[in-house]
Amino acid sequence: MSKITLEEARRIVRVGLDSAAEQGVGMAIAVVDYAGQLVAFERDDTAPWIVSEIAWRKARTSAAFGKPTADREQAWSERPFFAQSVIALGDYVVGKGAFPLIRDGEVVGAVGASGGVPEQDHVAAEAGAAAFAQG
Repeated sequence: MSKITLEEARRIVRVGLDSAAEQGVGMAIAVVDYAGQLVAFERDDTAPWIVSEIAWRKARTSAAFGKPTADREQAWSERPFFAQSVIALGDYVVGKGAFPLIRDGEVVGAVGASGGVPEQDHVAAEAGAAAFAQG
């Protein structure tokens, strides 16, 4: 199994924070491995503390399902009882702002962003995932 490296994770965090700054919002960016364990994380000085928890949980959700959380938000709106069951497990968040990190067809982790409105979080996480995909 391929693993995401600390160097890769730090680069993803930096790209995500740069995207947040371009959008004019303070965010937290979290990168997790395939099992949802934190690899790298940073929170902008202007972001509230709670976004740290949300970014990590969004990333964890994306890694667990191998899908962007925007996709999960849509799918789970059609299956609210399933969504509630997953959330009840703990450490999962339904909402835009995370993307899986895929290498050679395998989920090696995910990036999550929180601090803006859902679309801003989505853009920042997408930027981090794109940086990973480009190598």
